[in-house]
Amino acid sequence: MRDNIKFHAFMKMTREAANVSLEEAGKGLYTKSMMAQIEKGTTLPDYMMRNRIMSRLGISSEGYEDFLQPDEYKRYLKRMELIKLIESKSFAEAEEQIDQVIFDEDLNLNKLELQFYYDMKARCLHFRKAPWGEVYEMYEKACSLTMIIEEVCEKKFGVWATLEYFLLFKMLEAKAECSVTPDESSKIADVCLSLLDHLDESAIDILGKAKVYTEGAVALGNIAHKNDYAQVDKKTVLEQYDKALDYLKQKSRSYYIAEILSGKISVLEETGNEEELKKAKELYDLFAEIYSEYDVDYFMDYNCYIYRDSDIYCIGDVIKSRRQMLQISREELADRVKCSYRTLMRIENGAISAQKAVLRPIMDELNINCDYTRSDIITDDREAVDRYYALTNMINNYVAADYDVLCKELEERIDMSYSNNKQLLDIIELFLAIGKGKITREQYICKLKEDLSLTLPVPVMEIKEGYLLHAELDLLIAIGKYTNEEEEKGHLMEYLQYCCDNHESGGYPVNYGTYEMVMIWLADEYSDVDRIEKVKEVARELLTLELKSHRLFELHGALYMLLRNNAKIDEKDKEYYKQSIDKMINICDFINNSVHKEYYILIKEMIEKKEDWKHY
Repeated sequence: MRDNIKFHAFMKMTREAANVSLEEAGKGLYTKSMMAQIEKGTTLPDYMMRNRIMSRLGISSEGYEDFLQPDEYKRYLKRMELIKLIESKSFAEAEEQIDQVIFDEDLNLNKLELQFYYDMKARCLHFRKAPWGEVYEMYEKACSLTMIIEEVCEKKFGVWATLEYFLLFKMLEAKAECSVTPDESSKIADVCLSLLDHLDESAIDILGKAKVYTEGAVALGNIAHKNDYAQVDKKTVLEQYDKALDYLKQKSRSYYIAEILSGKISVLEETGNEEELKKAKELYDLFAEIYSEYDVDYFMDYNCYIYRDSDIYCIGDVIKSRRQMLQISREELADRVKCSYRTLMRIENGAISAQKAVLRPIMDELNINCDYTRSDIITDDREAVDRYYALTNMINNYVAADYDVLCKELEERIDMSYSNNKQLLDIIELFLAIGKGKITREQYICKLKEDLSLTLPVPVMEIKEGYLLHAELDLLIAIGKYTNEEEEKGHLMEYLQYCCDNHESGGYPVNYGTYEMVMIWLADEYSDVDRIEKVKEVARELLTLELKSHRLFELHGALYMLLRNNAKIDEKDKEYYKQSIDKMINICDFINNSVHKEYYILIKEMIEKKEDWKHY
């Protein structure tokens, strides 16, 4: 695999597309000269700094990958462990760990790590009901590490990342909770509203805005309410709530939905808009009931979702697992890349960091692009990246389009000599071809296996645990769904279940999209053969994680699988099933999923007619 698409090229492409200067992109992070060195490729920032720069340029890191050296990986695991403590409400233990880190000068934390720990400290202070002044102080410290607070107060806003907006909203809300005069409170509300407008017009992608605009709208609502809506009136607050809900709908998420809806209900009760009030209450009750039934916090107080982004791996673990998956001995790989056996062994065991000159040939031999591209496809053409995601989104959402033309245009823009690019485009083209009846099931499977062998030349039945590319996972899922070989299907069901259970980052799947696709497929397969307990296990696991991660992509699907499964065991009256299906229809309404909505309407009609919907 060639390796001429690098982080610096992707960064430059993205920065120019966003019309952001080097100085703006690096303000508070690096000097202009250092940013220039990064963009030339002479310096590569660490993982946290790469994510921060790209987030400032509007690129979300969710769903992408980062391979970390052992020391950096250990620090990452420590941060994830702290997040687990916060989310499990073990605040005393969490605060003890934070204090040990913050005051240990030998750790030599960089400013982004320190910003993280100040945020966690502020959360702990808030949860143990410390004075708001102490909470504000921590958020102010966190923000001032990469931003100039005085400029923020004067509404001189910069080019910021999603996390930086998040911290600013938290700081403003904490400041408003302190004992301030009405005039000061009005100024805070004005800054918060202006910051929301700035975020709305920024280069931050829709996912980033879904994550943080929602939190900002809640902060504004709380500040405005505290000030009796003197600076920001109720109509404006409602507009911000609705805009936040729209971002959630666009990305099928539920971040801060409880806080937004409860705030909206409170305002609507005062304004007397009965129709809108009824809708808000129904939506609030819908999600409140589901979250409560599965014992997941509905409100976001304890959720550290903002820090879950890239899929993180230790580079030594990736090399070792990938080598074993490809059935290459350590001696053979060392010989191929002209590296000593001892050096390779120490890299795999995390005893040393892999140097660039050694790492690149190793990753090439393992068919992995080791550089940071921030895209499934390997390219430094921003328009090609945008077209690829537009195409996949249209297919996933069943949007009518001339896909053949779009595929051809994309193929002309990207380098198809990269095996990964060929796999990803073939997945789309083959899916469309079998859907239109242009190829047979057997031809489809054969071609999928050919594509898989480009990077994973191992028979499907011999594939064992190890690191997989996203495209390889997609190919294996497609093979599993369509193969007529029962042994092969069974192997892939077991293997992909293993991938979902074991390849986790901080307790969450490293690739949510793949996890959802696999788990809903498994639940469907087990349901068809009436493996009642297995369906219950898989569907509940998916449903609980969807709620914890505030994702709504397959929430309706998991609910339906459980309903259909339970109906096979203990049948209830049709009104119960119709009301249950209505929940799924309402979820689909919220996320604008018309295809599944129509399916559930059909099921509801079958229930009314007393037809066998349980095996449909």
